[in-house]
Order: sequence, then C-alpha cells, then structure tokens
Amino acid sequence: MMTEGGDSWWRAGFHRLRDLVVPDECGGCGGRPPPGRAVCEGCRAVLAGSPVLRRRLPGLVVLSGWPYQGVARSCLLAFKDGGRRDLAGVVAARLARLPVLAGPEPVVLVPVPSTRRARRRRGFDHAATLAARVAAGRPGTWWVPALGSRDRPDSAGLSATHRRSAAEAATYPRRSALSRLRRLGRGSRIVLVDDIVTTGAALTAARRALRREGLLVNAAITGATALRRVESDPDLMMTSAL
Repeated sequence: MMTEGGDSWWRAGFHRLRDLVVPDECGGCGGRPPPGRAVCEGCRAVLAGSPVLRRRLPGLVVLSGWPYQGVARSCLLAFKDGGRRDLAGVVAARLARLPVLAGPEPVVLVPVPSTRRARRRRGFDHAATLAARVAAGRPGTWWVPALGSRDRPDSAGLSATHRRSAAEAATYPRRSALSRLRRLGRGSRIVLVDDIVTTGAALTAARRALRREGLLVNAAITGATALRRVESDPDLMMTSAL
C-alpha cells in the first residue's frame, strides 16, 4: 500500500508517530528545550528578536520572518529535511504575525508547490504544512493548494535565469482547486507561502501561474530569506512572534 506521493505506509506511519512525540532537542541549537517546546528559551528569544525582511520581486512584495542564518536556518533545515515537523508551529507562528496578514480583509494562502520527487523524499509538503498551520490559527484565513509542480532539475547548480525558466516550466494550476480559490478569493487577499526565498524563481513562477488564471497576487510570506538585497525595516521589529 502506498500513500500519496509514493511514500510507503511505514514511512507515513513513522512521521505521524513522530509528530506526537514531544521533542527532546532544540531545533535551533541542539540543546534541551522546555517540556512541550520545539526550541529552547535562548533560541526562542533570538527568533523573536529578528526584524522582518522585505524583498521586492516582479509584481510581488515578499516578507520574511528571519534572515536565513543561525538559529532560523537550523530550524528551517530541521523542519524541511530533518524530520522535525514539530517545528512547523514555530515557523507558522512567525508567519502569522507578518504585517501583510494584519489587515481586516480575509486572506487566502496558496503554498508554493513542491515537486513530487521532493514530497517523496521528505514525506510531506512543507509549504502546504505551513499554510495549513497559519490558516488554522487565524480567523478569516484559508489555504488552498491551488498549484502543482512537475519534477525539475536540482536548482543548486543552476543560474538565476535557468532557475526561473525551470520553475516557470514546472509550475501549473491544479484545476480541482482553482474553483475553490476563485470562490474564496472574492473580496480576499491571495498570499503565497514558502519556507525560504533565494532567487525568487519559485515565487515568481507561482504568481505568474495564478495570474494566467485571472487571479491577482501581489504578496508572499516566507520563513526566511537567503538574499542579500533586502530592506530591514526597524518599524517592523517583532519581539513576541513565537
């Protein structure tokens, strides 16, 4: 028996069991966190004290909770590729407090899609997990997995131009979810969600895929940014994000 994305039943069962286990290692430094916490108090303070980072992409303003370094980098890597899905709550709590979500209008979150190969390897869809967690904790917020992604070359060895073209070719609308997105999107703001922004290729491809369907998207939120060209806005400093 196989689960969605080709995962075997035992792997899916392992991840479900792990989600129930109280973490005994801090996702940021490897130390021992307080009972029921995914990060220790020291790392929690570091994460809470980071300013929001703002980056402009074509047609998009991207707000990121942290720079991709230190404690934030460790947490995001552990969440995405280290089996620490308990850290989803840490990242989602930060995302939920980003200013783009603070207005009175309803919000529909659309996760940037993972490729099928990546979902099989990780055992889950990390951006969809974050979108679901943020939506669950915010009244007037929904999430719709409106986009899919075909397998594409590993972006690590590609130039920024080739990353963009590969992401554009791979990203497509999921027809089964578009009608729900259109319904919820009336009078709502559509916001893209991902764990990290580097060149912005995946976010830009996601925006364009939705734009071709007549859906306006001008904002995105990510856990972190790995780009150097960002604006650190002291007016957006967060002190109690977690």
